Amino acid sequence: MLVIAVSRDTEAPSDISLQIGAVCMTDFPSPTEVSCGLTSFGDVRYRCPTDMHSAPCSLTNVVKLKNTGHTPLQFVTISGSGPGERNETVSGVIQPGMSAIAKPRKGETYIYDIVLRSSGGLTQARVMKIS
Repeated sequence: MLVIAVSRDTEAPSDISLQIGAVCMTDFPSPTEVSCGLTSFGDVRYRCPTDMHSAPCSLTNVVKLKNTGHTPLQFVTISGSGPGERNETVSGVIQPGMSAIAKPRKGETYIYDIVLRSSGGLTQARVMKIS
């Protein structure tokens, strides 16, 4: 069974950019990885003001993610400096209730995706802070 859910605490359009409160959730019976950038977080490269007319979007430098599910998981941050460049940084195991930071590798400009990796079961991660 595949469950991918989107939830936001903001009123910003969900397809514009990453927002605080966004939730990435999956439920698989076996080990898996799910792209949160493609399924629920939106474009993780940018953080945009909720009023799209007030200022341009800025590059995402740091995303604080909290494991709000009941299953230990890992975050995989995919970053790079330009088209075609993709490097992975894998967090340690994040226990339920704990947080981790996703950011580009040193010298890189963009976070292209944040991936949830789990050994199976219901997993859930919430965006707590963006800078």
